[in-house]
Amino acid sequence: MRLLALLFAFLLSFPALAQQEAATGTPAPGVNAAAQQGSQTRVFIRAFPDRDAAIPGTTIRLAIEQLIVPGWHTYWINPGDSGEPMRIKWDLPQGYEVSDMLWPAPEHIPYGPLMNYGYSDHAVMLADLTVPAVAKPGTTVPVRGKVTVLVCDEICIPESHDIALDIPVRATSKPVNADIFSAAGALLPQPVDWQAVTELNANEVRVRVTLPSYAAPLFGGEDEEIEFFPIEYGYLNNAADQNVTYEPSTGTLTLRQARATDRDMSAFETLDYVIAAGEKSWVISGKVTGITAPVMGQGPVAPATDYALITLILFAFIGGVILNLMPCVFPVLSMKALHLVSLPHAERAHAQKSGLLYAAGIIVMFLALAGVLFALRAAGHQLGWGFQLQNPAFVAALAWLVFVVGLNLAGMFDLRIAFGGEMLLAEKHHPLLSSFLSGVLATLVATPCSAPFMATAVGAAMTQSMPVALLIFAFLGLGLAAPFLLLSLVPSFQKFMPRPGAWMETFRQVLAFPMFASAVWLIWVIAQQGGPGAVAWTLSGMVALVFAIWLAGRQPVTRAGRSIVMAAGLAVLIATLSGLALIRTTAGETQDVVELRQSARGFTPAALEKALTDTTDPVFVNMTASWCITCLVNERVVLSTPEIHDLFKNNNMIYLKGDWTNRDPAITAYLQSFGRSGVPIYVFYGAPDADGVRPPAQVLPQILSNDTMTDLFKEEM
Repeated sequence: MRLLALLFAFLLSFPALAQQEAATGTPAPGVNAAAQQGSQTRVFIRAFPDRDAAIPGTTIRLAIEQLIVPGWHTYWINPGDSGEPMRIKWDLPQGYEVSDMLWPAPEHIPYGPLMNYGYSDHAVMLADLTVPAVAKPGTTVPVRGKVTVLVCDEICIPESHDIALDIPVRATSKPVNADIFSAAGALLPQPVDWQAVTELNANEVRVRVTLPSYAAPLFGGEDEEIEFFPIEYGYLNNAADQNVTYEPSTGTLTLRQARATDRDMSAFETLDYVIAAGEKSWVISGKVTGITAPVMGQGPVAPATDYALITLILFAFIGGVILNLMPCVFPVLSMKALHLVSLPHAERAHAQKSGLLYAAGIIVMFLALAGVLFALRAAGHQLGWGFQLQNPAFVAALAWLVFVVGLNLAGMFDLRIAFGGEMLLAEKHHPLLSSFLSGVLATLVATPCSAPFMATAVGAAMTQSMPVALLIFAFLGLGLAAPFLLLSLVPSFQKFMPRPGAWMETFRQVLAFPMFASAVWLIWVIAQQGGPGAVAWTLSGMVALVFAIWLAGRQPVTRAGRSIVMAAGLAVLIATLSGLALIRTTAGETQDVVELRQSARGFTPAALEKALTDTTDPVFVNMTASWCITCLVNERVVLSTPEIHDLFKNNNMIYLKGDWTNRDPAITAYLQSFGRSGVPIYVFYGAPDADGVRPPAQVLPQILSNDTMTDLFKEEM
C-alpha cells in the first residue's frame, strides 16, 4: 500500500495552476479604423512619427495617441487599485526595435472605495524606434503593432486596435507632426536627481524629497496642489488621503500616506514616483528604509455589497454547509459519518479528535486556496473563485482523484480515504493524519461547486483586507466541516443516524457511482477546455492509475520481486503525472459552444453595449462555466425548458451567454462590476420605458426557477 500512499501524496499536493492566457479581442483593421465601430469603441488609437523618413543608424520617436470618449478613462503604467495599462505587441522587420513607452503624468480617478491612476479625454505616450544601420535607403519599413487597452466608466471594456505605419528609409529626413510631439513632450515627467527617501512602517508610507535651491520655487505656491503617483504598485493605500507638505526652511517636500500591504517590498532597494504640480511633473527615485515585511491583502476597503461582516460570515457558513450536499462531497461526508457511529463507546475521544482534525484539514485547505488566489490577484491576474478549474491539467488531476476514490468505494482496493479506514498510511499508525487529509480531500472535491449564499460571501471577500477575507473563507470551510464536526463532538446527535450493519458495505459501494459520475463530468469539462487530445490524455491517465493500483495489490514472495513491483508502479505513476503537462487549453474551443434552444449569443462587452443601446428589447445575461455545477443544473432544469424558450421568444429577449470555463478578463470584469468573484450570475436588463430609459440591471438568484423567470415579465407589465 505504500505505492498508493505515494499516489495520493502526489494527487493531494498537485498545485492549482493558474493559466497565463492573454486577453483576446477583435482588432481594428488599421490605424484608427476602430472609429468605424461607432458606439462600440470608447478609445481611438492613432500613431505618428516625428520624422518623415527613417535614417539608417538613428532613431525615430513615435507618438501613440489615445482619444477617449467623454466619461470614460484608460490607465497609467501603474493603474492603481484596478485596471490594466495599455500594452502594444510590436511586429517589426528584423533589426528594428521599439523602446519602452514614456507615459505622461496621470490623474487620480476615484471609484467608490478605490483609487485608480489614468487618463481621460486625451493622452499621448512616446516611444523610440531604432533604425538599424543596415537599413537600405529607398525601401519602406512597415511598423505594425497590436494595441490592447482597457477603457472604463462604471464598467470596463477591453479593446483591441491595430497600429500600421509605413515609413520610408532615406539618407535625410525632416520633422513632421511637431505640434503633437511638442505638446506630448511638455507633459512627460522630467527625470531629476532630487534626493528622496521612502520610509515604510506597518501603517504608513513617508516619502521625503530634498529639493535643490532652484526647485524650491516650484512648490512654494499655497494654492498649488502637489500629487504623488507611485510607479510601483502594492505598498501605498491609493484611496487614502495624501498629506503633502513643503518646509521652505529645509527645502523638504514630504508625503505621508497610509500603507497597503498587498506586496512584499523587501526586495526593493529604491522606489520611484511621479510628482505633479499643476501642469509640470517630475520623476524621482530614492532608497527605501524601514519595515518592508510582506503582508498579503489590501488595506481596509469597503465591502462590495451592503452586507455587514457578520452577515457575510453567516452566508459563508451556510454556503459551506450546503456544499455537503454536492455529489462529489456527499459520499465523503456520508461514509465518515457512518464510520463514526460504528465506533465503540471507548473510542469517542478519538472520534472527537478525528472530527477536529477533519475540520482543520478543510479550513487549512480553504485558506491555502484563498491565499493563492489573493497572491495571483496581487500579481495582476484577473481571477475569481474556482480559478484552479480554469486549468485543464488541474481538472484532469481532480478527475483522477475522484475516479480513484470511486474505485476505493466500489471495493476494488482497500484504501478507505472517504470514511476513516486507511489513508495514505495505515489508520492504526497515523489516525490523525488520516482525518486531516480527509478534510483536504473534501475541500478538493468541493472546489468545482458553488452554493446559495456562498457567491455573495466570496464575491465580497475579494474586496476585503486579507485578514477579513481569510476569516470569510475560514467560515466557508467551517460550514463544510460542520455536519461531521457536530456528529463527532456531540454524540447525542448520532441517535438520528441509522444503526450500523451489513448494509453499510452496500451503501459504500452505491456511493461510488456519484464519484464516477463526477469524474465523467470533469472529463466533459476537460473536453470544453482542451478538446479531444486533453480527453485522451486524461482517460489514458485513468487506465495507468488502475494499472498502478493493480500492481500495488501484487505481493511477490521475494524481496526482489516486491522491489521490482514497487519500481514498476512508481514508473507508471511518474509517467502518468508527467502527462499532465500535455493537457492544455485549446484556444478557441469554447468560442463555438453549442447554442441553447433560446439561440444564445456569445457575451462580449461590445455585444452587451449594442443590445442595450441599439435595441429596445429586454436583455438576459448568463455567466456560466463548464465546471460550475449550479450553472449546468440551471441550464438543464430551467433555461433549456420549452416554457422558458417560449418566454424568451415571445418577449423578444436578447440572450447573451458568457463562458468562463477558461479565463476571460472581460467576463471577470463583468462579474466584479456586480461584486461577484465567480459564476453563476444572471442579470436581467428590462426593456426601456416610454421615455427610452431602461430600468436598473436586476441580478437574479443563483438558483433559478421557472417562476423566477416568468416574474421578470410580470414586473414589466
